[in-house]
Amino acid sequence: LASLPGGVGDRWEEEEGAAGGVAEEEEEEEEEEEEEEEEEEEEEEEEEEEEEEEEEEEVEEEEEEKEEEEEGDVGGGEGREELLT
Repeated sequence: LASLPGGVGDRWEEEEGAAGGVAEEEEEEEEEEEEEEEEEEEEEEEEEEEEEEEEEEEVEEEEEEKEEEEEGDVGGGEGREELLT
């Protein structure tokens, strides 16, 4: 039957081929969606890491400013005492 043109075998192969093609397309779409989701998750993680780094930098800068102010106060106080004497 398969050897005859337009026979049952040919139709079966066409139907199976069409069904297989649809299944492959669905699998590809699912894979693409999964990849997109993974990429989005990675981007979100990167953004969170960047935000954390920025926050850490801000905290460090604030600490440095406080230290400089404290050192400046001490240094300024000593300088004033010297001027007074």
